[in-house]
Amino acid sequence: MTEEDIRTKIVVNWLLGHGFEAGEFKLEYVFSVRIGRAEITTGRRTRTKSNSIANPRADVLVRRNNQNLLVVEVKAPSESVEDARDQGISYARLLDQIAPFVVVTDGTTSRIYDTVSKQEMSGESIPTDHPHVLNGFQVSADDLALKSEAMELFVSLSPDNLLEFCRHQIAARMQRLRGDSIHSSKKYIPCLYVARTKASDKLRELVSRRHEKVVVVTGRPQVGKTNFLCNFVSEEIDAGRPCLFFPSSSMISGLLNELAEDFGWSGFSTEASPAQLVRKLARVLKKSGQELTLVFDGWNETDIQEAAAIDKEVERISNDSARVTTVISFTNTSAGRLLQKRGNPTFVSEAARIGLGDLALIETNSPRVFEKSDWSAVYLENYDPEELQAAYRTYSKAFNVKNDSCPTSDPYLLAIATRHYQGGTLPSELDEQSLLENWLQSRIGRADIPGTNVQAALTELGSMMIHQGAPIDASEVKRGWGLPAISRIDPGFFDCALLSQYASEQVDFYFSRDRDFVISIWAAKWHARIEELLQSTTTFTLLTEGGQACIDAAIWFFSQREVQKHLAGDGTLPVFACADLHRLYLRGFAISLSRLKQSSSSGTFIGYDSNHWFEQFVTLFESGKDYDLRLEALRGALQLSDYVEMDSLPTMFLEESNDFDKFVRSILELDYESGDERVAGGIGVEFLSKLDYESRMGNEEETFISNSVRQVMTTANSRAEHLLASQAYASMCPKCFLRMLRGVPERNQKEDYSLSVACAVNAIEYQYYGTGMCPSYTDILKEDADLAEEEFNEIRELLDCVASSIWGETPVKNLRELLRIIGSFLPNDPERADTIIPTECPGQMRFGFTENN
Repeated sequence: MTEEDIRTKIVVNWLLGHGFEAGEFKLEYVFSVRIGRAEITTGRRTRTKSNSIANPRADVLVRRNNQNLLVVEVKAPSESVEDARDQGISYARLLDQIAPFVVVTDGTTSRIYDTVSKQEMSGESIPTDHPHVLNGFQVSADDLALKSEAMELFVSLSPDNLLEFCRHQIAARMQRLRGDSIHSSKKYIPCLYVARTKASDKLRELVSRRHEKVVVVTGRPQVGKTNFLCNFVSEEIDAGRPCLFFPSSSMISGLLNELAEDFGWSGFSTEASPAQLVRKLARVLKKSGQELTLVFDGWNETDIQEAAAIDKEVERISNDSARVTTVISFTNTSAGRLLQKRGNPTFVSEAARIGLGDLALIETNSPRVFEKSDWSAVYLENYDPEELQAAYRTYSKAFNVKNDSCPTSDPYLLAIATRHYQGGTLPSELDEQSLLENWLQSRIGRADIPGTNVQAALTELGSMMIHQGAPIDASEVKRGWGLPAISRIDPGFFDCALLSQYASEQVDFYFSRDRDFVISIWAAKWHARIEELLQSTTTFTLLTEGGQACIDAAIWFFSQREVQKHLAGDGTLPVFACADLHRLYLRGFAISLSRLKQSSSSGTFIGYDSNHWFEQFVTLFESGKDYDLRLEALRGALQLSDYVEMDSLPTMFLEESNDFDKFVRSILELDYESGDERVAGGIGVEFLSKLDYESRMGNEEETFISNSVRQVMTTANSRAEHLLASQAYASMCPKCFLRMLRGVPERNQKEDYSLSVACAVNAIEYQYYGTGMCPSYTDILKEDADLAEEEFNEIRELLDCVASSIWGETPVKNLRELLRIIGSFLPNDPERADTIIPTECPGQMRFGFTENN
């Protein structure tokens, strides 16, 4: 007998026989369940890519006089009594008016349960003296507690329930970000979205294949991180993978409180601990047999206290729930504030394997750092050539613009430029400042805000942010605008995407680049005060009051071409009286220089080529006295190293080896002055590695740069200098370095070089696997058995050198995997299949450094 037969023949006759009329019960009752902000209708059929699914519903609901009496749950032959009981009780509790009793039947035997206590009742009927009966069939227990428990069960009853809940949660949280028209001003417009294939592949590798507990997504402001993550969660849901989305602009309280609110676990903030909530989430995932990706967008938009609290909550989720991966995004300029606290790495930093010395590299905005690192991190940059072609096709078609080539790879700038030149021709060079102002004015024109000078209001808000930072409490904004405290900010500011109001009653500009423009141009009027900025020693004091908002605005201002023409038109970098402002100028200048490759010009910037500016930065580094200024100069040189003609490097640095060795020592000095010897690959190490990479000709094992680094390594003046030089050399010449390990006999010395070993193995993986943009070296080996044989023997030899567990498990595991892949390209050979790895290696070569040097 089927479940349908049991419902329509046995249960219906049983109810009629007990005095119920046909109008007092409903079969397969469909009802809506409100879970936090989402309302899910049970029984509604939804379709996934794999099949058609039916969400569960109450088999039979019995009512009398508008009062829910009981739910009848029909048990399938393969279903346990406990599962049927729990499902029936869950539905009974989720009804607007809780049904006090649940009957579970398989058509032969039936059991009656108390909805509140879950206890089975003895006998074949409900006692007339039962408390629920005496109370008029109304439940007297805490409705919220019962519904909270029922909601947990409902979501975990099946993967489909959890997925449907996630779909509703994402839609609700994304409401302020998503627009469906090409003329919308929202951040995420699906029909205009351009796939970021490389970043998407990396994110899915970290989430789905490596099952990382934490993944960070970063990039410079307005590069498309929110757009990217909105698309990511949408695709995950469409693929049937549970995912939750928490943009910072939608959050009132902490991440765990918001999670509790969305799941409908009422009372969490006052009655349950964070540990209890995370355990509740873990139970849901275990029961549904699912893993969950939790995406938090905009960590940089929180203040110091909120950021620290989120870090702790991510730690709690990661430690107590094995089935959750947290993806968290922030701008690269805020890395130093978010990934360290009082000189110690935060949990997110450690979970993503990002060391303190790496923070300057993240702020440098160098994609190669992310490609060759072992970080659990995704770097989003401007469109690559393939993405740019796709973006230009999409936007030119949508807005009917023409140009033989796209003048910018900046996603935000391309979006507003095609809107501005709709129906016309894109110029070969774009004036970002003018485009931003026109984009602001167009939205101001659409804003229906009677009696308000919108530009003046936005300018005043920018002035407030100079002193108070961003975002700002809505009460402060109203005070600054002269509005009554009980009034509300006109919705027109938000409807036209001029401002964004957080759920926590804070206000910020909807687009961060709008904020940069308004602060620097309309509010501070820096474009009219350039000479004052050069000479003042106090200007930066005002900037620091505004925190990161003002720092980002200053960097954006100094990256503008017209500003650079004014300050560096004679080919020399200007000197600011204020060292901190000088540092921000250099960062902005480096950003503007990095656009050389995208420019349709001849490769010059305000009349001088990239080699010229590279030398300017190197000279500033060598002559600088201030640590932060020298670091910024080296950061600028690192960004420019992509565009320098490397055959001119020896003459830049004076070809005498002693002089270049001195230069290498001064670069490494920056890293060990940071005081964190635990960190591999600081900005000095990365700079030297990048120069070496760009200067290589063919397959040579060493260049004049790596040769100098090796000389510094073997004649180092201190342990810190030696270890950093070894990290640099390991990154440049990984195979040579690993062979040198045979000469390190003592355990304590081996532990010293563990970071260098990691650098070497990462570099080898980078050489063989590539970056995904073109065929990798392993692809070449796959087609050439003789070459694969040579490489197999070489990697096997290197594996011999790091076989000792003292070097750590990860390098050995990674080399073994590489060896396995290359071995799969060779003819079957039983003797080769079982690669025996010795645990000790004979000494052959020593580093030459001791503590007595």
